[in-house]
Amino acid sequence: FHVIGFDCDEDDCPTVDLWFHFAVRRRVEDLRLWLSHQTMCNYTLPGFLYGLSWLVRLDVGGCCFSLGATVSWPCLKVLSIDYAELSDDFVGRIIRGSPVLESLKLRGCWGLRNVTIDSLSLKKLVLRGRSAPFNSCVENLRAPNLLSLRVLQGTHVDFRLDHVPSLVEAKLDLHVETDDGLSYSVGCGLMKELLQKLHNVPTITIGGWCLKVLSLLEMDGVPSPLSKCQNLILHAPVCQSDLPGIAYMLQSSQCLEKLVIHLIRFPK
Repeated sequence: FHVIGFDCDEDDCPTVDLWFHFAVRRRVEDLRLWLSHQTMCNYTLPGFLYGLSWLVRLDVGGCCFSLGATVSWPCLKVLSIDYAELSDDFVGRIIRGSPVLESLKLRGCWGLRNVTIDSLSLKKLVLRGRSAPFNSCVENLRAPNLLSLRVLQGTHVDFRLDHVPSLVEAKLDLHVETDDGLSYSVGCGLMKELLQKLHNVPTITIGGWCLKVLSLLEMDGVPSPLSKCQNLILHAPVCQSDLPGIAYMLQSSQCLEKLVIHLIRFPK
């Protein structure tokens, strides 16, 4: 059951409720509701949604969650939440109430600070931020069993990886955006600490903003943390000014076996 880009005014909420009741009667396992950006946060998800025992995939965007609700999704494997207010406690209840959850994507969400994921089943996490002044509200992540992590777009300058020892792949295609635009200098400490936390990860992908920050570190003579990276992927519009950043990664990756450069267009 998929509804994409629906303009939901307050008068339309009862209609959306009817759609959900229809989906429940049909015991729909794959449920997707994306509201349009113009009408985000006009609709609050119904209470019975949090107890659908047969739900396997849930993808919602622009909806309001009842942050005090108890969550019981025993069959849920894939969860994607876009543009919603969340809380550390609510995400914790989602994790505990979804014992077979394998993939979690949080895009443009706010209200999160210290996220702990102790689940043994959840292996893939995507954190996609928003533009300034919001960026990502996740400041600290602890996920001891996570295998794959992607941190994309706007990210809080204080973002930290607390404990991610099981990662086998990580993608850093993030940026820190201030009111004055993209800022490279404020990201030097962030990138150095992230690479230190990811020093045991065998596959690392670096985006364009991150590569420019690494170039600053190289030109400033900042030592690069040693890495056990075997597969390095650069996903960036590489130019001459990015070469120091590439050198910064290569000199720290003494176990490197494969270098892949995906050239992308410069942003307009």
